[in-house]
Amino acid sequence: MQLDLDALPPPSYRVPLLVSLPSAADDGISASLLAAKDWVHGRVAYHLQQLATANISTKVVVLSLFATPFILLFGYMYHKAAHVKFGAAMYKASTAVYALLYRVPGVGIAKEDNVYAYIVANMAFLAGLFTFAGILGIVSDEIKMGIKNSRSGNYNMRLSGHILILNWNGNTTSLLRQIASAYAEGGMFDNGRWLLTNRPPVVVLADKKKAQMDEAVHEMLRDRGLHLEVHTREGNPFKLSELKRVAASKAGTIIVLHPDSASSPQNAEAIKASVAMCITALGPQTNQRVVVQATGSPSEAGLLSSLSVASQLGGKAAIQSMELPDQQLMLQLVSQSAAQPGILTCWLDILALANNSAQFYVAELPAPLEGKPYVDVRRAFAHAVLCGVRLPSGEAVMNPAEGDVPPAGSQLIFLGRGGAGHLIASPGDPVYDTAAKSAAERMKRERTYRSKARSILVSNWPAEGIPELMEGFAQFTPANSSVTFAMQGEPHPDWPTRISNCRFNFVAAKQPTSVKVLLEAGIKTADAVVLGSGSAAGGDLESDARVLAAILQVQDAVLASKRKDTPHLVAPIKRYATSKLAAQWLETLAAEQAAASPAATAAAGKAGTPSAAAAAAVPASKPGGLLSLVPQVLLGQGSQSSQQQQQQQQPPPQLAVIDSCEFLVPGDVMSALMTQVVADPAYAGIMQALLGSREGQEMYLRNPASFNLPTGVPLCFAEVEEAVRLTRQTALGYIRGRHSKSGNCSLAKNKQAAAGQRKVVLGPAASHTVVFEEHDRIVVLAADFNVTGAASSNGQ
Repeated sequence: MQLDLDALPPPSYRVPLLVSLPSAADDGISASLLAAKDWVHGRVAYHLQQLATANISTKVVVLSLFATPFILLFGYMYHKAAHVKFGAAMYKASTAVYALLYRVPGVGIAKEDNVYAYIVANMAFLAGLFTFAGILGIVSDEIKMGIKNSRSGNYNMRLSGHILILNWNGNTTSLLRQIASAYAEGGMFDNGRWLLTNRPPVVVLADKKKAQMDEAVHEMLRDRGLHLEVHTREGNPFKLSELKRVAASKAGTIIVLHPDSASSPQNAEAIKASVAMCITALGPQTNQRVVVQATGSPSEAGLLSSLSVASQLGGKAAIQSMELPDQQLMLQLVSQSAAQPGILTCWLDILALANNSAQFYVAELPAPLEGKPYVDVRRAFAHAVLCGVRLPSGEAVMNPAEGDVPPAGSQLIFLGRGGAGHLIASPGDPVYDTAAKSAAERMKRERTYRSKARSILVSNWPAEGIPELMEGFAQFTPANSSVTFAMQGEPHPDWPTRISNCRFNFVAAKQPTSVKVLLEAGIKTADAVVLGSGSAAGGDLESDARVLAAILQVQDAVLASKRKDTPHLVAPIKRYATSKLAAQWLETLAAEQAAASPAATAAAGKAGTPSAAAAAAVPASKPGGLLSLVPQVLLGQGSQSSQQQQQQQQPPPQLAVIDSCEFLVPGDVMSALMTQVVADPAYAGIMQALLGSREGQEMYLRNPASFNLPTGVPLCFAEVEEAVRLTRQTALGYIRGRHSKSGNCSLAKNKQAAAGQRKVVLGPAASHTVVFEEHDRIVVLAADFNVTGAASSNGQ
């Protein structure tokens, strides 16, 4: 059956159109509504963003104002619903949340007279709860942000007179350690020189993660057991906003370090110059000191000179620069220490920030001494050693001639203890008259003492530093000395085999610190052994680990060589903790050896028992035997061969444990110099004259016999000064020998075992009495190791 659609009746209804085209009027209205909606949303979002960045007071006030209309509305509604007075209704609406949350007695939303009051009370409670939660959230967020900002340092410092360190490098923690040590001493100087008794806090601003800086500072303070208030800030040191954040304009001292984060040396120089410009632009205090660590490059020197001149245009203090490159300073001190054991100890005593250590300081030339020759000026001060003159131009002239007349306006450079406050000029002091006559009589006699040539072994030193190290040895060693380099790879063909009177030999080996190579290089006859870290690969920990391993092998090679004495050991080390470990290890060996020797000697005097023979037995040394040989001897264990039993009546030989060592931590030395320059700007010129170049005056050690000064006889130090001055040198003090009986601190705390800490006396008074022993040395300032002239001699 088929359905005929055409036969169906027409529908009685009309299907409406579901989609219709909008008219022009409708389109305009919709667009206006959308625009208005977007504008409202934009303004609301903008104000919410402004509110989010506002302070806590603004947020609470705005939120309270936002809740006020609702309180009024609910109060009015409650007034109508509960039929209470309007004031009571407003109180109910505004305190409902507080009263309910804290369970105020007599308050509750279930105690309403009718359903309308109950509904209004609940609505007021919910609205108040939202407001209360908002205020609580704002306060909690502010507390959280405050703690976060405190930890991250995102707040302005409210300090004045603090020490501000800009940039970060390997010397930063050492510099902080020096400052903390000075604080522990209760201050460093007197007579107006940077008194640190108030212990101002230290602020560090650097382009480095704050967490990394905090960890490094904490580790440094923990290792040394020191206390120091340090605030670290992560930021750009050459942005004015960052400098304002650390109160740079109110800092008492600003130290600008050479940045390690720079991509090139040129960029590092530019960063330091930019930092110095920012400091000047902030308008520093009149008495603010600014010290910039310089590397000594010509371009950097030009920039710093220009900045110093510009800073003085407004009457401000000049920006002080410290131009002592780390590498150059390390090589010079290493060569000096190897050539003259004890010279590094003298420098560390001078650079130590302690009240009981000798310090260089300057004092004004007294008016009565103006126009007089240097010899009269020198003899007018009997409580410190006069070392030189600081000219009005700022140049330091060390060890001038006796006849030189200091120009008007000059300052005097002293070495002594206690600062310049106790200096009193006393021309014509009779102590010098008597001493000068006695010294002249001594120096008239023939001086037969001649210094002994030294043999130095250098192992595993980086190849790029060997040429400069060779120059240092040629300058600081006696004539006819020899230096042997045990190194990886072949020496460069351009390296000389002789410079001046110093000869150089080279031993190529894959493992230059192995016992076999050390024996072949001549450790048996070496007077000093210098150890390097070899390859520059790895960080400070890896570098120090290589040095420690080399020290272990050197001690083993000394035992294997069967020598009776030990060489002087010199090693640059990156971290103070490593140097402490190395010294403690040697101290332990020396102490155990000293304790075992008397027992073995006593056992050797007893005949018959196997245990006595074993206690007295000393196995033959062999390469690589330290780990097995030393414990056997120290513990009294060994084989019982017939040959050893025949020798049991003889006392056992003394083991050669290294008892003279100087570990150089370049970061500590450099930071100590920086701190001294901060304390006294004149210090920069003094250090530049003594350590900044190989020209001019240097510190040397002389044998008293080279000035005809006897041993075992009490001498007035004024006589030592006068005898040394007759050879155109300046006596600064003296240092005791390795096995001195006059108060050395030995590694093993045993006079017969070791003498790692040599006693040094610098800047003594003219009346100080000294009795020289065989291995004592006089510390002098001289132009060269091999002094020449009519009355010249030298001694090592």
